[in-house]
Amino acid sequence: MKLRQNREIKKSIKIYRKEVFCGIVGILLISLIVFYTVLNSMENKRTLQVKNDVYSLGRERNETNIYNITINYPQLEDGIGLNIDINKVNSLLKDAAFSVYAKTYVKAVAQLEEEVQDAHAYAGDVIDYDLLWLDNDYISLVFSIDSCVGGPSYMHQYPVTIDIEKGQYIYFSDFADINEVLQALQTGNFEVYAGTYSEFSSEDAHAPDVIKQFSETFQEQVSASTTGEGFDRFSSQNIGLDQQYLYIYFPFEKGISFQGYYILGIPKNKLENEN
Repeated sequence: MKLRQNREIKKSIKIYRKEVFCGIVGILLISLIVFYTVLNSMENKRTLQVKNDVYSLGRERNETNIYNITINYPQLEDGIGLNIDINKVNSLLKDAAFSVYAKTYVKAVAQLEEEVQDAHAYAGDVIDYDLLWLDNDYISLVFSIDSCVGGPSYMHQYPVTIDIEKGQYIYFSDFADINEVLQALQTGNFEVYAGTYSEFSSEDAHAPDVIKQFSETFQEQVSASTTGEGFDRFSSQNIGLDQQYLYIYFPFEKGISFQGYYILGIPKNKLENEN
């Protein structure tokens, strides 16, 4: 009788130990699941930061020529834990900043540093930018060029947007339906963000002949091929965005000899198929 009782006690102890072990394992598994869920949530909430880098090149002024170049451009940081190639994105940002020289960053710097050695060469360029949008998906900005080499100043702006995860420039067709953008232009659903001519009002921009010119220019830009290397600011890569607008660059001629530009903002709520 006692032997039977001992066996039952031992059996109960084994069952109890097994239940305790399974309970501990279950608690550990639940804890791990909660830990990785919280960690993943923290990574998703991690926000990229931007620092400003400056490229500066110059020489002392000689009797006739100056040579001073200052280029500000953003660089992303704090990308640890995010599934992105931050070096690739930063390279694209540098190429976009130096696209005024129609070259990549590496080739433009090589050209400038050779050119500055020529006593007859002159330059007076300042490039800056305004940040339109930054999250873990996109960075969008507008570069501004101010160039003066003794004659009339040359001022220009152009937008650029980069898909951070893919590490590539955004085109019109990547973000919105081309036909919907064209429809918004043709019906006057846009605002003037910036432009060359201060006397050119929003009312002027919505004149039928000007709208027609914008529409034709947009179609030309969409069909134009890019340079294939670096950033082409005269192609369908010239797109910007923020919370409210999709920004598009338009070259705009006024008169016979002077070429200017406008950047128009199309409300994103007018683009039903916005990505």
